[in-house]
Amino acid sequence: KVESGDAYVELNQGLEGFLPKKELDGLVPEIGEEIEAEVRSIDDKERRVMLSIRFFHRSTEKQALEDFRAKQGDSTATLSDILDKK
Repeated sequence: KVESGDAYVELNQGLEGFLPKKELDGLVPEIGEEIEAEVRSIDDKERRVMLSIRFFHRSTEKQALEDFRAKQGDSTATLSDILDKK
């Protein structure tokens, strides 16, 4: 459900997931829609999990960048080197 821009999602075993409006990253989930989010905190007493789509996207982008850099290897070329070759 969505209330005042915040989203509440059902998780397994009676846990409730809470996504504050600022953590939705512009997404407004619809009832029944599956979403991917990062766990930010867990409140055992309230049985609530604070989630963030925004941080999930950042983590995914950061991992993609790290993977790209790893594939590039130890390049020592400078911008000047590249421009001189053309």
